[in-house]
Amino acid sequence: PNVVETPKAKATIMVLPFVKKSPCWQVLESVEILKAVPQHPHFSPLLKCKEALREGEAIRAMINFAKLLGIVGDLQVDASLNDINSINEFFRMLEKYGFDVRAPRAKIEKLLSIKESRTWALEELQVAERVMAEKDNKRRKLEDQIVELQRQEALLKEEKVREDKEIARIQSEAVVLDQKVQNAVQEFLLTATAPW
Repeated sequence: PNVVETPKAKATIMVLPFVKKSPCWQVLESVEILKAVPQHPHFSPLLKCKEALREGEAIRAMINFAKLLGIVGDLQVDASLNDINSINEFFRMLEKYGFDVRAPRAKIEKLLSIKESRTWALEELQVAERVMAEKDNKRRKLEDQIVELQRQEALLKEEKVREDKEIARIQSEAVVLDQKVQNAVQEFLLTATAPW
């Protein structure tokens, strides 16, 4: 059988616009955060710089990339949108040098989305707390009205008890007076019909 061999792909060798001479590269390669997000930037925009400055600019870009990754990792929920968007913009600038910024920018987008959800929830919470405070205020007023009505009810009950006692006293007097009237009528009739 005839076997056709395909030519093996040539290993791509990236040609940087400078020669790595500085010992800083070894330090950068040992930085943990750069190991976690390995990069192979091409630094092609540095061709516009003077050759003597290119390596320093490349090192600075690597340091900035590592620094930005650290900043993203240290972001707090109360970080301002401007700060987060600035970080995103810096990653976009580094992308021109060939940095793979998809993962950090995706993380930033997710953080922005979470922050937006939190902002919405905080606004809704403030509305709920305001409504709850209004309802609580109304409830307290109703409780005060109930207490006032109960006080008035107690006063009215006391007044009714006094009136009941007064009625009972007057009824007792009325019984005595009625008896006197009956007695007077009887005495009148007896007197009128009595023999001379």
